Amino acid sequence: MKFMFLLISLIFFALGILGILGLVPKFFFPSEDLSLTFLLVLAAILGMTYSFINPLLMAYERAIIILLVCIILISNIYPFLSSIITIKLNMTVLVRSLIAIITGVVGMLYSIFAPG
Repeated sequence: MKFMFLLISLIFFALGILGILGLVPKFFFPSEDLSLTFLLVLAAILGMTYSFINPLLMAYERAIIILLVCIILISNIYPFLSSIITIKLNMTVLVRSLIAIITGVVGMLYSIFAPG
């Protein structure tokens, strides 16, 4: 269980680093920004699926995974919803990459130092 949590956190961390360095592959998207958003949302969906499918997770572990995934999802979906939401935040690739790095580091620290 801790290994999967560590793996998801490493994916967030690695995608954040790739976003800062500008090394995100474009795939079939016209820009690196959309590709980074797609990869981070895909990793977040993987984490959310893991937290709902695994019956061995305790409630607080499931809550922490869902919280970290929601932070990633909100930071990446916000640019698409900025025309609807009245609060204007500058969510550049750098900011979203830093959020992914911080979320990955918190997740890695939790998976290493958590009891159990």
